[in-house]
Amino acid sequence: SIGDWTATVAMNFARPAHTATVLAEGRVLVVGSLYRPSLQTTELYDSATETWTNTIVLNYSRLNQKNILLRNGTGLI
Repeated sequence: SIGDWTATVAMNFARPAHTATVLAEGRVLVVGSLYRPSLQTTELYDSATETWTNTIVLNYSRLNQKNILLRNGTGLI
């Protein structure tokens, strides 16, 4: 139900101080890391399959970035 937390599989990389954005279709986009400044990958969590997928590789690592959900349902970093 909404508001409940459930443990699931770990991300592919530990990401302290990351940002997470719920996309329109329900998947979660995770970006950035405080202690891993070289981490330029992003991960996408799919609760239907309980899997994390490495998605795009950014040109530069991110810290303190903002993620914005656009009207078309995609995320902007």
